[in-house]
Amino acid sequence: GQHTSGGYTGTNIGVIAAISFREGVDLQFGLERLTAGFELKDQSLFDDYPILPPDDPSDFLKELYVDLSYLQIPIVFKKHFRTQKSLRPFFSLGMVAQRPLQQRFRYEYIGGAMGEYTKNQSFSAGSFSIEHIRGSAGLHYQISKRISAQAEGTYQYGFAQSTGEYFPLRFWALNLGLKYHFH
Repeated sequence: GQHTSGGYTGTNIGVIAAISFREGVDLQFGLERLTAGFELKDQSLFDDYPILPPDDPSDFLKELYVDLSYLQIPIVFKKHFRTQKSLRPFFSLGMVAQRPLQQRFRYEYIGGAMGEYTKNQSFSAGSFSIEHIRGSAGLHYQISKRISAQAEGTYQYGFAQSTGEYFPLRFWALNLGLKYHFH
């Protein structure tokens, strides 16, 4: 992302339900837990985050590690093509309500007498915002009458920072899933 120096990792686990309409259109809604983490080594980026002061004012902040978790509620319209075939391409577009659950910060300092040491801080405040959009494109494969698999590339864009956040969340993701059809 625009605020990271490297080491970005993330996972998104959740449950999605869909209502299918005619002409290959679905309305999807779900509940997800998104976790993300990264490290900052670029000193110029530290000003964007809450910093715990060092034990000694002359100690140097070497690295900052950020671990974030969010609750997400996506509401997405999906359009399938080639609806009578086993392999169907699709695209989707929708919005995501999001609430920060926890933000953890770990600071690695280098000090004179103490050498390297670590300090930690976490926040769990935040409120829901509906300032995110999500778009995706992918392939849906019908395995049997009731079971299918899909793979999709997704981009989620946060327009602004939510309460309790330090930057707007924007990311690319690859989603893989199995679906069970009740109809």
